[in-house]
Amino acid sequence: MDVAHFIKLYVNFLSDLTKSKKVKVFYKAAIGQLILCQTIERATTILKAILIVASCETDGLLINTNEYSSCETQKQFLKNIVQPHGLEEALFDEEVTEKWESMRPTNESIFDDTNEESENLTDKPINCWSDWFEDVEKEVEMVKTTEIGIHDNPFNLPEFCARLKKGIKTSRYGLVFGYKNLDLVKFRLPVLQ
Repeated sequence: MDVAHFIKLYVNFLSDLTKSKKVKVFYKAAIGQLILCQTIERATTILKAILIVASCETDGLLINTNEYSSCETQKQFLKNIVQPHGLEEALFDEEVTEKWESMRPTNESIFDDTNEESENLTDKPINCWSDWFEDVEKEVEMVKTTEIGIHDNPFNLPEFCARLKKGIKTSRYGLVFGYKNLDLVKFRLPVLQ
């Protein structure tokens, strides 16, 4: 399994959630940036931005104020960090998409709780990535419950948050990508672990 294949797993899942190419490309590019992170601080910032954008129901200005909601500012942050890489160029070729669609059941087995191979990969007693994700998720929940924007958020995909959470918390990707030890001193993003 390589990074492109990993990203494609999430793109396939996004295809089931939304028909909007703009939304799919946005999240694909954001996941790509998350994978490229070299520090835990940068990964935390990007993960938090992804979770806020995907979980908030509204965006734009906050009701009765002239301030932008966190969802809006995080969406702009993600757009800015992926812009140099070209969101428009990030679209998958239709032929490649069809090829991967035919392989979807194989791809989905990575996320399947009943997959015996995956269960063996999660027999570790400590999962620092689970704790990390939960810390970020708590911050996102505070934003989500306190801010209400004036527009509906077209990027609202709470199911995407749940899938991302499941992938990171299980740390299944560690052995898939060949990393044996989770080590926060030498940072490697959990999705590549």
